[in-house]
Amino acid sequence: MIEEDFHEKTVKKKECLIPKNDFYIPTEGTIHSTNKLCHSNSWIAGIDEAGRGPVLGPMIYSIAYCKSSYKKNLKKHGFFERREELFKELYTNDQLRNNVGWSIRIVSAREISQGMLRPDKSYDLNAQAHDATIQLLHEVIKRGFNIKEIYVDTVGPSSSYQTKLQQLFPQINVTVKEKADSIYPIVSTASICAKVTRDRALAMFAINGETWGSGYPSDPKTCEWLKCSIDPIFGWPYEIVRYSWQTAKDLLEKDAKKKNNSKVHVEWYDNCEVDNTKKIQCYFQASKITQEGIDLSWYGENVELSDF
Repeated sequence: MIEEDFHEKTVKKKECLIPKNDFYIPTEGTIHSTNKLCHSNSWIAGIDEAGRGPVLGPMIYSIAYCKSSYKKNLKKHGFFERREELFKELYTNDQLRNNVGWSIRIVSAREISQGMLRPDKSYDLNAQAHDATIQLLHEVIKRGFNIKEIYVDTVGPSSSYQTKLQQLFPQINVTVKEKADSIYPIVSTASICAKVTRDRALAMFAINGETWGSGYPSDPKTCEWLKCSIDPIFGWPYEIVRYSWQTAKDLLEKDAKKKNNSKVHVEWYDNCEVDNTKKIQCYFQASKITQEGIDLSWYGENVELSDF
C-alpha cells in the first residue's frame, strides 16, 4: 500500500542517521560539545544559522563560545574559510577543545511547518529563529559558563532584536549586526558549526542516493526531486520537506492533481450524529460505508455490544 511504503521509507531514514567523522546528528533537538572547559573564566559567544531559506531540510542554529582571553587566537584558525576541516578540529584539536565550546539547535522541517501552519500563523520563521537563539544562550549559561559578550547575526531588524535579547540577558553585553559572521571570529565559528551540520543532515536523508541539490527552491535539482517524489495524498517521504513553503504548497495543490490526472478527493463518513450529539451505539453499528460494500477489513473486525 502507498501509506505502508511511505512509512517504511520514513522509518528507514530515521534508522540510517549514521555518524560522519564520529559526530552524530539527530533529526531534531539540541546537541552540545563534550569539551571539558573551565567554567570560572569569562566567556564570549557568537550565534549564527544555516538553512533559513531552503524548502528542504532543517534550519540549524549554533552558538560557539570561547574564553575571553582566547578571543584573538580564533583568527589564526581561519574560520572564515574552511568548513568541514575546521568543524572537525573543534572536537579533535587540543587547543580548540580547551578553549572553545559549541551547541547546535536543529529545527526540523516538520517543526518549521507545524509552527508556520498554525491557524493564527503566530509562530513564523523569525519567531522560531529567536526562540532557538534564546534557548541556546539559556542552556550555555545554565551549564555554568559566565558569558560576558554575545554577538548575533541579525534576524529581522537588528535594533529591535538586540533590545529583545538585551532585556532577556541584562548581564551580557549584546551585539546584533548584519554579516556578523564576517566581522567576529566567534560568530564565524558558530557559522561553521551550523553550515556543516546542515550539509551533513541533508546528506544523511539521501538514504537511496537522492540528488536533491542544495534544497533551495531556485535549485533545479531540488525542484526536480520535489516534482518526481510527490505523493498526491501523503506528500513527500523522510520528513524533509517544509510544507509551509509556497513551493511545496503549489506542488501539492496543482502538480499533484495533474500527475494523478484527477482531483484527489477524500470523503468522510459520519452518519451517527443527530442534532450534533454522537451516540455511543454508533461505534458498534453498521454504517453507510458497510452498506455500500467498502472493504474495512484492513481496520479489523467490528465489536458487538455482546462482547462487553
